[in-house]
Amino acid sequence: MPLNGKLIQYDKLAMNVIVTNRNGGINSCDMPSDNDFDKFRKDYDTLTGQCRRECKDLTENDRMVIGISALEETELDSVVNMWV
Repeated sequence: MPLNGKLIQYDKLAMNVIVTNRNGGINSCDMPSDNDFDKFRKDYDTLTGQCRRECKDLTENDRMVIGISALEETELDSVVNMWV
């Protein structure tokens, strides 16, 4: 991915979801990818729960992040390019 004329390469991936927080707002939550599904599921539950409780974005700056969001029970029709 070019940025200011430089090619950026990542060795690791993360998945991003938008989480409805405890105050009814939304936050961005990145989860490190893992080939071990049980570990990924545990990380997903832990990190989205933390994001929901703390009402703060959780980001993975050393990974290429792929968005996979599906918001439940929200008044938003969509979230496009949520930049944090």
